[in-house]
Amino acid sequence: MKIFSIKFVLFFCVSIFFGVMNTSGPSVSELLATEQAELVSSPRELEEVLSEIAQAGFPADPKRGMARALIFSPESQRFWYLRSLANYDKNWRKLKREGPWETLSVRKPADYLYAMTSVELFFQEYPELRVDYASERVFPPEEAHELVKLIREMQDLSADSPFRGNFRWYWRQKTVEDRNAVEFVVKRLIFCWFYQNLLPESSREPILEILRDSAQECLRRMVKPDYSNIAVMNFANLILLGEALNEPELKQEGIRRMNRFLFQTWDSGIFEFSTPTYFSEIFEVLEQLKNLTRDSYVRERALTLLDYLALLTAVHWTEDGTFSGACSRTYSYLLGDVYLRHHVGVWGWAELPKDRSDITILAALNGKYLPPEWIDSLRGKIASSERTVIHERWGKKAEQHKKTLRTPFFAHGVSAVQYGSRQDQLWTVDWKKTGPEDKNPRCFFMPDGRNDPWGIARESTGGGHQKALHLDPEWHAELKELETKNFSGENTFRSLAVCRVVYPQNLIQKFLLEKGENERSIQSVFVLKTPDSFSFESQNRLLARYGKHQMILTVTSLSQGVIAQKLLPSPDGNAVAWCVTHDTEAAEEIQIDFEAEIVLLEETAKSEISLEKEEETRKDRETQSVERESFSDEILTINGLPLGKKFLESRLSSLKNFSEERKSWFSETWEKQLVITLKPQESFCFSAIKGHFFPDFIASDGQAVVIQNATYFRFRIDEPGRFRLAAFVLAPDGKQDSLQLTYWTPEIPHGIHFPCWALDSSSDWRWVEFRVPNQKSLPVDLNLPSGVFVLKLEPREFNVQLKELRLTRIE
Repeated sequence: MKIFSIKFVLFFCVSIFFGVMNTSGPSVSELLATEQAELVSSPRELEEVLSEIAQAGFPADPKRGMARALIFSPESQRFWYLRSLANYDKNWRKLKREGPWETLSVRKPADYLYAMTSVELFFQEYPELRVDYASERVFPPEEAHELVKLIREMQDLSADSPFRGNFRWYWRQKTVEDRNAVEFVVKRLIFCWFYQNLLPESSREPILEILRDSAQECLRRMVKPDYSNIAVMNFANLILLGEALNEPELKQEGIRRMNRFLFQTWDSGIFEFSTPTYFSEIFEVLEQLKNLTRDSYVRERALTLLDYLALLTAVHWTEDGTFSGACSRTYSYLLGDVYLRHHVGVWGWAELPKDRSDITILAALNGKYLPPEWIDSLRGKIASSERTVIHERWGKKAEQHKKTLRTPFFAHGVSAVQYGSRQDQLWTVDWKKTGPEDKNPRCFFMPDGRNDPWGIARESTGGGHQKALHLDPEWHAELKELETKNFSGENTFRSLAVCRVVYPQNLIQKFLLEKGENERSIQSVFVLKTPDSFSFESQNRLLARYGKHQMILTVTSLSQGVIAQKLLPSPDGNAVAWCVTHDTEAAEEIQIDFEAEIVLLEETAKSEISLEKEEETRKDRETQSVERESFSDEILTINGLPLGKKFLESRLSSLKNFSEERKSWFSETWEKQLVITLKPQESFCFSAIKGHFFPDFIASDGQAVVIQNATYFRFRIDEPGRFRLAAFVLAPDGKQDSLQLTYWTPEIPHGIHFPCWALDSSSDWRWVEFRVPNQKSLPVDLNLPSGVFVLKLEPREFNVQLKELRLTRIE
């Protein structure tokens, strides 16, 4: 209980430090106090998690932790709040002078309005620190309606538009090109609406009109949990819109989507793995949801996700303030952590910029979230540990996992396969800072078709955006720890990444089509933090020294290409690039295998590579394959200790009981079932309870059990015969309109799986007969023997919903 008592004191301090009044409900400080009381009242589950961590050598340390994040005085906060407004003023001076420019994003006025509301909220909390900032602003608070008007002009209000309520991302666009725009605008304006008393009356009603017209578009958007940052933004917006507009159906759908995301996180991890760009967005949205909602059920789940995301961040955030390990969807290739750095800087994990602000910093200060002590303590223990192995799952497929080896000197990481965003960094080495410089480039592999290994050049992407992109070849990798002995005979280890890159013909042709005749080659590029020294041991082997360690990069197999015998320096001199150039006309498919090994320099001269490692390397080269390491269903392990699911289960009892309840229902399947006796043309209807998704993840009424998005029915048929199935379903659109049907019997334990049951989309609930491959085919007759059956209906897309199943005897 000592940990929780300290946590309570800190939260009490934070509540007083940041306490603000919300006219729509209790103050943020009151919400924090309430939620803290709820958590402290039942600490046993979390204590068990801490005990498990202690067994792995990472005990919680109450002397360390969140007190570091309280170093920001109100005077310091005022700097960042006012600086964020000053940043936007640069744009609005131009707006006043020239009017909207072509690349003006709808996010700019929404962010500016958010910043203005935030500053007013801060000065309401600290009236003694108020300054007359309004006289210095291009848009002072009393002119906030001008910003709202600009947002309204970019909103699609056409009655016949399929995207009504959404926004043009850029002023130059004629229509909605990126549907994510509505989520980014709503997350800002919903904050302003909850604190509407801080804005002039002239802007309040227009904000409400924008939110009302946005709500149905948020509801129409069917965002899969795989699209992590937008999925979180979508359910948080729906919940808060439902509360602000007093529309319960919006809130309930938001809760349904929130629980779907929670379940998938528990089941298979966060899909956008360790993204230093979008984790920051997720933190921001969850913090806002936690603070603004009046529902303790929602608040508990938002806080659970916040803490889990903080845990994932902590295991990759080094003691010197650097992100480490392979990641998906980065906007900063050389540094890898720009946006996330701003957010965790408010926690005291990284140094914030002293001369400027960022909307991310402002949002984090508004969010008032601090990770629990034990998470911060775990981060410190990992940083000082001689060797820590972090294994994460980011999907259900066997190969969707990543591994990171951390030591006090470096972090070596790979993802087994790519996420597929063309912004992934799938092999990385992050070295501890050795100098006073703020920049600490990563070492990473880039499949480059743009002669831009530094990730600076920007290209047009979907929705009119400009991003630095690389190619997206096939990728397979494994990270190994190889034991060996040093000169003294002591056991030590080497870190070895074995990687394969394949540029298939379709990718090459797509690249050539985009680039035309001027660019006919692509490059496999190793971008390295500038080493202390380097040499080429052979044409395909580079030795780079960093402090007391040496990194050995070896191209072990190359189907076609020219390996450069020099390193290309970056413009700032902090990084170098080693390039392999491939002629796209010389091969139908291009393949490159490489190894990245890290060893202590003293062992390089004194030790022999173990026979085990040499044999593994030889086999890899002979078979030209990369072994895929087996990985359990656990979503996060530290030195082999399962931590991810245990942590989530410790916070949500419904997840903890999920597996046991599911096993219990199936263990009773062949004993407890509904007996169905039907005459020809008679039917029996099974209730699917309430649909596919439930607040507590699993529900059963005796004849059916619903486990997230799959519904199971168990029954006994007294006489064999020919039967037909029909389902009462909602298939909202062409991308969400199919089911998968499977049934089992004691004699068929592996089940019988049917082709896709295509429903045809409709905005209404309706009965649909089982027909394959489409609804124009004849109904499928099932010849069923007498006996016990378990039948499963599972949507192939997430948002198909089921209310009833009808079984009809034909003869």
